[in-house]
Amino acid sequence: MTLLSLLGSLVAFAQDAPVVRIPADGDTPVGEPEPAPEPAPEVVDPTLPPLPEEGGLAAEIPLLERLDWAPYWEPIAGYQIYNAGRFGTSVFTVGAMVGVRYEDQESPLVGRTRVAASALLGGGLGVDARLGSFLGPAGKYWSVQAGPDFFYNRYVEGNLSFLPPSPGMDMVVRATLGPEQVYVLGGVSPAILLSPDRRVNWERTDRFGFGHEFEWYVGGVIDTDVFSFALTWRERTISTGVIQSVSFTVGI
Repeated sequence: MTLLSLLGSLVAFAQDAPVVRIPADGDTPVGEPEPAPEPAPEVVDPTLPPLPEEGGLAAEIPLLERLDWAPYWEPIAGYQIYNAGRFGTSVFTVGAMVGVRYEDQESPLVGRTRVAASALLGGGLGVDARLGSFLGPAGKYWSVQAGPDFFYNRYVEGNLSFLPPSPGMDMVVRATLGPEQVYVLGGVSPAILLSPDRRVNWERTDRFGFGHEFEWYVGGVIDTDVFSFALTWRERTISTGVIQSVSFTVGI
């Protein structure tokens, strides 16, 4: 082997040989990867509710937290005419309602729930008490709401029972048209009654309607940040004839 061949062999060996140095204390030899640190265990607070599944219905905001609530109350006053064939009478209504209005911040739904009570004052004495809740979609210039309105009412004048006593339920459908401050409204309310004496026989009347009683109404509302005013005309077909009434409410 010549000297040149020997030098070439030494150079090739030096290039192929791994480089290793003696590590210092706490050091890691070159060429060996450092071990990955183990992840810290996840600490779960047992007092917190479990996280909802991603994309599930539970991930939505709870309904009660989405609602914008506003309480309200309104005095009620009105005038009614009972037309029962040969007999008729006039009645003043005085009462109040109190409730809450609510608006869903995540959808176009708006609604209200209220209780109302009125005294019927004329030649006799009567009462009308109600508990109702109504919900529906609303846009910038319109709204539609529907819901049950449970009631008990009666009106008796001497020996004449213009409105025999009965509990019942109106199925109210109400629509509005116009901006929030000034708008018109209208609706219908077919009723279900427990007392058979109050149920209308539609085959014996020429008025339109369905259910045990039927009411339609139209009106107008002015609603500002300080007060609200509503004027409404109603016509209700009952077993003894028809009730025509005008009423107004003033609310704050």
